[in-house]
Amino acid sequence: MLSKNKLEILVNKVKHSISSNISKNNIEASISQTSTCAKILYETNQTYYDSDLESYLLEISNKLDLKIDNYSSNKNTILFFDSFGLNNRGLAQIYLKALSKIGKVMYITYGEYKNRIPTLLSILESGKQNKIYFLENKSYLKKIEELKQILEKERPFHIINYSTPWEVVLPIVAYFYKDFTKRYLINLTDHAFWLGSQFIDYCVEFRDYGAYISNKYRNISKDKIVCLPYYPVIDVNKDFEGFPFQYDETKHKIVFSGGNIYKTIGKDNLYYKIVDNILTKHSDVIFWYAGSGDPLLYDSFNKLKGKYPNQLYITSERKDLFQVLQKCYFYLSTYPLGGGLMTQYAAIAKKLPISLKFDNVLSGLLINQDDLGIIFNSYDEVIDEIDKLLDNKDYLKDKESRLESSVISETEFQEQLGLLLETGKTKYHLEYKPVDTVNFRKEYLHRFNIEDIYAYIANDNYLLVVMPLQFIAGILRRIKSKCKKLLAKIKWRTK
Repeated sequence: MLSKNKLEILVNKVKHSISSNISKNNIEASISQTSTCAKILYETNQTYYDSDLESYLLEISNKLDLKIDNYSSNKNTILFFDSFGLNNRGLAQIYLKALSKIGKVMYITYGEYKNRIPTLLSILESGKQNKIYFLENKSYLKKIEELKQILEKERPFHIINYSTPWEVVLPIVAYFYKDFTKRYLINLTDHAFWLGSQFIDYCVEFRDYGAYISNKYRNISKDKIVCLPYYPVIDVNKDFEGFPFQYDETKHKIVFSGGNIYKTIGKDNLYYKIVDNILTKHSDVIFWYAGSGDPLLYDSFNKLKGKYPNQLYITSERKDLFQVLQKCYFYLSTYPLGGGLMTQYAAIAKKLPISLKFDNVLSGLLINQDDLGIIFNSYDEVIDEIDKLLDNKDYLKDKESRLESSVISETEFQEQLGLLLETGKTKYHLEYKPVDTVNFRKEYLHRFNIEDIYAYIANDNYLLVVMPLQFIAGILRRIKSKCKKLLAKIKWRTK
């Protein structure tokens, strides 16, 4: 377990180096270290906002002094900055589909993502007026100059920030266009730390949970916070790719679960106790987990596999997720960290996403979620519900019928996004209900140790001189981790 005190000491040391580099005009180093520090804060998730890092970004922006010459914005031009560069994950597809019907889209991402986003490029190319740009340079300063040139050329009025929590290039550049543009941040990671909250005009939330945190902890005023729910991209026509086990629908019931394996890791091991209970009581159940992540974290599943060799199956993530969900009895959400998109996938497939509540992190993922009866406050409650669903088909069908219209439609999403760009508002209202995230953030500390954080230090060459011992320890940690993962994969394949 990571000590909060050790984390604070390490973060403060990085901050001290950032401040020193800014004062010495070592701008490239200061930008790099600011991004690294933000990544550490995101991964450990002990705070939602850091005033020092926000101030450093502002100082760096002012040092660069990116002067603007006669900037006149094109009201119909929308810059969409994507620093994730992911083809199917996240919300890029749904935003680009809608924006391409609303205006002229300038899509910008990093050059290293060029060959891994074919679907995003296809969506953009379907709109003849859209343009695609890749930031190719390796240094932050050159990327900043590249981005500035694109803005000067295209002169967008709307700047949409769809970025990793440690993104630094867009906030620095967009700061100089604040008087001529409207800057929106899509709060995809509303449960965690992210950088740049003081560099936006609108924070686009998808639920009350994130809105409260942004207002209370990120210092974003309510007049800047707007709500726009999202929907998952689903290929309903995709063929089902088959079962990884012998399946007879007259004899078996499939309980499906999935996502990154780290979401199931908690100190109480409750997720695995639920799975164990299901398989012990219900001999007709096949439990199927389709996931990704560190092979070293699959120990608990491997033990259960030994106990239930014909009832438990673990596979990699499936591209036919929607079709898989249609085949299952219900979806069991991961715990202590649940999956937002997985919950929506299940709802659209008309399958109940059954969840054990850890804190409020699963709230507001579906429309009228409180009326659906899918989130339970205790282990005993969720076990009782699972038994009812597996033993009483009429009860199951009755609850499934409540899922109708629990996810925003594609048409409604496009209309409300257009309204947001036009007026700064949507039809959706937010309630700023207090949420307690203390236990949720404690779980992050439970998953890390200080050597894990050193690995992030080792990714930033500018920290070698500042923290040589931690930097070297981080390299050794990465090597050790890669060896363990390789051995775990070999072991898994030879089973």
